[in-house]
Amino acid sequence: MASGILGVGVTALNAAQAALRTTQHNIANANTPGYHRQWVEYAANPPNFSGAGFFGQGVSVTAVTRAYSRFLEDELMRSETGLVRHEVYARYATRIDRILGDAASGMHTAMQRFFASVQEVANAPTSHAAREVMLASGRGLASRFSQLATSLAAMQQAANDELSALASEANALVRQIAELNDRIAVYETTTGRQPNDLLDQRDQHTAELNKLVGVTVVRGADGRQDLYLGGALPLLIGNRPYALSATADPLDPRHRILALDTGSTVIALGREHLADSKAGGLLAVREDMLLPAQRELGHLAIALADHFNALHEGGYGLDTSTGNAFFSPANTLLRQPLAHEGNSGTAAVSVSLSAPGSSSQLTASDYLLTFNGGTSYTLTRLSDGASFSVTHGTPATIDGFNLLTSGTPAVGDRWLIRVGTEAAGKIEAVLTDARKIAAASSAVGLPGDNSNALAMAALQTSPVLENGTMSLANHYARLVTRMASLAREADHSVQAYSTLQRQALEAQQAFSGVNLDEEAANLMRFQQAYQAAARALQVANTLFEELLAITR
Repeated sequence: MASGILGVGVTALNAAQAALRTTQHNIANANTPGYHRQWVEYAANPPNFSGAGFFGQGVSVTAVTRAYSRFLEDELMRSETGLVRHEVYARYATRIDRILGDAASGMHTAMQRFFASVQEVANAPTSHAAREVMLASGRGLASRFSQLATSLAAMQQAANDELSALASEANALVRQIAELNDRIAVYETTTGRQPNDLLDQRDQHTAELNKLVGVTVVRGADGRQDLYLGGALPLLIGNRPYALSATADPLDPRHRILALDTGSTVIALGREHLADSKAGGLLAVREDMLLPAQRELGHLAIALADHFNALHEGGYGLDTSTGNAFFSPANTLLRQPLAHEGNSGTAAVSVSLSAPGSSSQLTASDYLLTFNGGTSYTLTRLSDGASFSVTHGTPATIDGFNLLTSGTPAVGDRWLIRVGTEAAGKIEAVLTDARKIAAASSAVGLPGDNSNALAMAALQTSPVLENGTMSLANHYARLVTRMASLAREADHSVQAYSTLQRQALEAQQAFSGVNLDEEAANLMRFQQAYQAAARALQVANTLFEELLAITR
């Protein structure tokens, strides 16, 4: 009898000790990121039969289980990934909005000042002071274009740097998950139990990785988990990680993209693979904000140079000179097509405005030129997918610009055409002699003729963009309004996803988090159970001593 009582007491003592140890572990990790509350599960030992019936043989610890809900974890990961994507988008959107919309740094004030100076020349065409002010205002306007272009380029470089850092961080996380996969698989295979703390570590790394690139998790029977990008591209299979890298875009080396090396090929990752993640947010920043801002600002510079120069070159200065450009020639501002780094032919492609004033036909789109073979190319307008046929060596006019190919292309060769994305950084006020400002429409009316100056001043509100439907001022106002709207929408998205993330976290923590008040109560309960088990052992020991005394 004493042996049975001792055995039952020992099992009770061990069970209470296991519960105390687990409770203390919970308390110690209350602030550990990714930790899930654990508890001990028990089962009664098989009873022992005697003539009077079945007598229990105590308790066994069957498992140490963590509070884990796949549904709650997935919900939290989705909300966190959406939040970080919109946070990075909002951060850049706010900066672009401030740069373009600010009265001190934007174009609006500089354009008003310039055209006001042109009007002053029209008011006093013989005033050398007014002419000098116009030259200075022209230089100031060109400088403002350059400053904005530099600021946007700096943000583009910042996005490139963030992508590079992100790739390194993601690779480190994937390697850590691969190592944990092996350790977890060994433990589960050899013990048949789950190593809870290792699972917590892996889940935490996976959640961090998911914020960066967005992953699909596939769990295997041996405890390992595989990770995929875009639901199909392998990032981790078992213990084999695949490397991410931030490489130059093969069509535009100024931009970095993420690429996945699968061992047999390198796959360029687009927004469709990285949509809800920080990387997807950075790509969205480039495609939705930076490139459109650079393109629209460039179109503004091209239209200004194109139309203002056309008027100025047709007029006459005080020195009777004519044909003088005020700003850089518009064709020198156009960005020439970019050859894909994989092109195997020797063809060259050039673009130029189809005619003076044709800048009004430029569209808010990039283009992709592809050689089909023979003498045939296909030019695709990427904004709407419209395609145009181009013949090798024959000029083609599309959307206000001429396209000319030369050399020897190879089938599949490609060129990216971004006509306006560099123009704002190139425009300069090239006229340096105030006497050559062409205020007069003819030499006959000199020196008092101001008719050409009036025409140039009217250009500020003349419809010279968007196929003759929008003025320079309205074009820039539309750009500022669009960026402000994107910034406002991004802020609203951050607020919405912050709420979703907070609610998901609260639900997850309510189920899996450590409640210190609850653990304190458990600590007292299990301490009492331990003391009671110890007391039972003491009673068993007393009975055993009394039996020994009887036999003496």
